[in-house]
Amino acid sequence: MNIGFSGFYAGPNVHIVDAIGLSDPLLARLPAREDPHAGAGHDSRIMPAGYLESVTTGVNQFPDARLGAYYDVLLTVVQGDLLSLRRLVAIWKLNTGAYREWINWDFFAILRRWNWPSLMRASSRIIRGTRCRRPGNISKSTTNDRR
Repeated sequence: MNIGFSGFYAGPNVHIVDAIGLSDPLLARLPAREDPHAGAGHDSRIMPAGYLESVTTGVNQFPDARLGAYYDVLLTVVQGDLLSLRRLVAIWKLNTGAYREWINWDFFAILRRWNWPSLMRASSRIIRGTRCRRPGNISKSTTNDRR
């Protein structure tokens, strides 16, 4: 089972927080914890404080005000009215790096060194995607493995 199947069978009223960040707009933009055993692009992400509460309640609950503001802009991009000027401006600014300083990169650089899998399992209270290398998900090729 992967996030695609989980999301399909969970239905449209369930928000799946993908701890790897493949389908999650905020986590995909945050630094990953380096894992030499994960597949390309499948490193686990650092779950910021207040994120799960914000997703659950629909109200921004980030203790870090700048990351909370970044999340609000990101929600405008991924959930806003399709052709609204506000959304189009937010897309432009997001893609040109205007909000990059709102993420505390030094904080995440320190956290990347910690052992996160056990903490992420404990902090995830919402259905989340599975690791891609769990038994039955992917069979690893023994030839031409280019990592």
